[in-house]
Amino acid sequence: MYRFTKIVGVLNITPDSFSDGGDFLDATLALQRAKKMREEGADIIDIGAESTAPHNAEISEQEEWERLKNILPVLLSSGIPISLDSQKSGIWQKFLELGGNMINDVSGLGRTEEEQQKKIELLQKFPNVKIVVMFSRDISSPDPENLKEAIIPEISAFFQQKMSLLEKNGISKSRIILDTGMGGFLSKNPEISFHVLRNFSEFSGCKDQGCELYLGTSRKSFLSEVSQNASPDKRVISSIVSSVLGIQNGADYVRVHDVHEMKIAMNTLKAIQNTT
Repeated sequence: MYRFTKIVGVLNITPDSFSDGGDFLDATLALQRAKKMREEGADIIDIGAESTAPHNAEISEQEEWERLKNILPVLLSSGIPISLDSQKSGIWQKFLELGGNMINDVSGLGRTEEEQQKKIELLQKFPNVKIVVMFSRDISSPDPENLKEAIIPEISAFFQQKMSLLEKNGISKSRIILDTGMGGFLSKNPEISFHVLRNFSEFSGCKDQGCELYLGTSRKSFLSEVSQNASPDKRVISSIVSSVLGIQNGADYVRVHDVHEMKIAMNTLKAIQNTT
């Protein structure tokens, strides 16, 4: 049943993002785009300065901040709800000190103990901040033969481990948002992402414990074939359909590039289900 899922609009201030890289690199253009997405129905704008597409190289913290430092203050002062898409604790700290209150971390809190601890300390220092913790796999090696059978239990175990870690460190579950990862974060095989989507309701136990669920399928490569091998900006319909399926199966947030179309889909779902 439709439950007032929040729309997260994607704002990439990168030269190399797979979908809209290079389009919004200065503060004026970024603010215009953020305002437009809000008008179209976005509840939150997720801003990222580093492409996390698996084929792109990681950039330095200095370079990431150079891209963000003139844009973040403008967006935050506008009153638009902002989420920061960043893996680096140093970038987190600057954003939080500017007044930000939501982080989207595709590294799942960090790939080293040291980085993880820094992030936990920041979450302790800023008690009103929500954190999106994303699951991902190393796809540089071939998939194990049993990946399709193993992926749901693997994601569930990851979620439980992160919830336990954060709660042990004083981070309440109401602040935790769990993301299954999609596309290249799971596998080069599109069927793995479709399998996770088909079984998205399996993660509802995390919601029963007080966390929320986050889904980001928008324009990703696993949708290419069903979109007749279209370029990312032409994968709108498959992006919306997959997001709607996620909503019906428990997603509290859907991260999308095409906010207008997503809002129409959600309004339609709401009307069908007669949910006020």
